[in-house]
Amino acid sequence: MTRNGIFLSYRYVFLLVMLLGSRAAAGTEGEARLVAKLDLPGLVQEAAENNPEIKAARQRWEAAQAVIPQVQTLPDPRTTLSYQNVTERETMYGASQEVPFPGKLRLRGAVATRDAERLEQEYLAARLRIIA
Repeated sequence: MTRNGIFLSYRYVFLLVMLLGSRAAAGTEGEARLVAKLDLPGLVQEAAENNPEIKAARQRWEAAQAVIPQVQTLPDPRTTLSYQNVTERETMYGASQEVPFPGKLRLRGAVATRDAERLEQEYLAARLRIIA
């Protein structure tokens, strides 16, 4: 190779390096703008709203809260209708209501409340684990 050939090849290498360097600099500027747009409170809020594990934990907690008034109420009353056709037609009507032992409904409510509180703590722990 001649001296001019070597000089031309160095010139092309130099131009190639300059071109790639300018592309890399443009890429870092774009990345810097992207990083500037990302703020920590926005990312935390995004994670809290869209993470499926956090959503599932919250739904379990809300479901447990909905159970509390259900276990503290009396069961539904029942009505009965009997019909016998022996010699004369007899029809019997009836209504019944199950009444639990005194204090049992209150205790069921306390257990359901504690379970809801436990699920609330699991929700908060999942939220902190994902965000941190």
